[in-house]
Amino acid sequence: MTALFQNRGSVDKMSEPQKVELFNSQEVVNSILTKRDSDRVICENRIPVGSHIPKTSCHTYGQEQETRLGTDREMVKFQMMQCIGPHCK
Repeated sequence: MTALFQNRGSVDKMSEPQKVELFNSQEVVNSILTKRDSDRVICENRIPVGSHIPKTSCHTYGQEQETRLGTDREMVKFQMMQCIGPHCK
């Protein structure tokens, strides 16, 4: 965060990606101080498929973890379904 302020001086002079980076850094510090890591907000500045206009999207760390766990569960189910029949090891 210090480097961002040293380079730009203020939030008003920061680019949109720099503002997102600053926000994410502040969220990490706040989540540590308040012991609420799963409620920490993470923002990303991405260009959606089929567009040239970047959009900022945000979600919580808890949502990211839940999505990751759900994907892992679905992969395990898929792998188990692949092993149905007499040729499974």
